[in-house]
Amino acid sequence: MEADVVHAEGADALDAVANANERMIEFAHRLRQLPEVRRAIPGLNARRYRSGPRLEAYVEAELVSSTVVCWWIEVGWNDQWRVNSGIYVNDDAGQQVVREFPDRQAPDSTAFSAELAIAIDALVASVADTDLTRF
Repeated sequence: MEADVVHAEGADALDAVANANERMIEFAHRLRQLPEVRRAIPGLNARRYRSGPRLEAYVEAELVSSTVVCWWIEVGWNDQWRVNSGIYVNDDAGQQVVREFPDRQAPDSTAFSAELAIAIDALVASVADTDLTRF
């Protein structure tokens, strides 16, 4: 792969991550407007695990019931981009899965950008059919 192509791939991937972060910040703001939500905090972390580096983007919403609901996206690379996402609840019993979304894969940064956007779209849309009063 030529150097210009590698640089373009890197720039595209970085742009996709920056866009994802902005969308998660907007999502947190939207969640703060809901009467069930006491506060919502977005986050973005790059972590190194034994399985390889991961990017984690999330919004944690503390509900008026004191339960924390987390909309989560994890990105990794193993021969191709992988995007996993879900909704989790953290309460006195620990972490419970509310909903997991289909795993997404992409061979290059262009496809990665699209798959990451689709995963965020699904998370944002899920608020409409997630009954926050049940937590």
